[in-house]
Amino acid sequence: MTVRAVTMIILACGAITLAACGGGSKKSDPNAGLPVLGGTAIPTTSPVPPTEAVCAPAQPIDLPASFPKDVPVPDGYTVFRVTTSPYLHVVGRLTPTASRSNPPKGIVADAIVRSLVTHNWSTHLNIHEDGQDYDFTNPDGRVGHFLSAPVAGCTGQVELTYDLKWVTG
Repeated sequence: MTVRAVTMIILACGAITLAACGGGSKKSDPNAGLPVLGGTAIPTTSPVPPTEAVCAPAQPIDLPASFPKDVPVPDGYTVFRVTTSPYLHVVGRLTPTASRSNPPKGIVADAIVRSLVTHNWSTHLNIHEDGQDYDFTNPDGRVGHFLSAPVAGCTGQVELTYDLKWVTG
């Protein structure tokens, strides 16, 4: 091999190394240092801003007349959604009086359970990540469900949902 050929090989290797290391250019590359896939920088996006909490229903509505009298509804409960098919589904909110020993969702759930038991209902606590979730049954065959859960972004507020599976109107 001639000296000229060896020199050309060394210069070519140097140019390849310099290009691979990003040398030879004084311009800053905004994608420098980012992982690449197939020679293309992996795209990034800005995080989605959080949705602002809505702490008051747009239009409160009345509790349906078909809501059973022996199922307790806490004072201050504001209904904002009712569905009657396939059964009565009621959603509302309230802000119970604060307690040092019990979170708001527990204050609401405990009061409902105590009242249900005095009206001859049996209750069963279900495992739920954020709220207190109960099924309740009556010896006459009626079955219901309620969930007392905190409202994100609305300190002390509880969303209370009832599912009354024997009421369809």
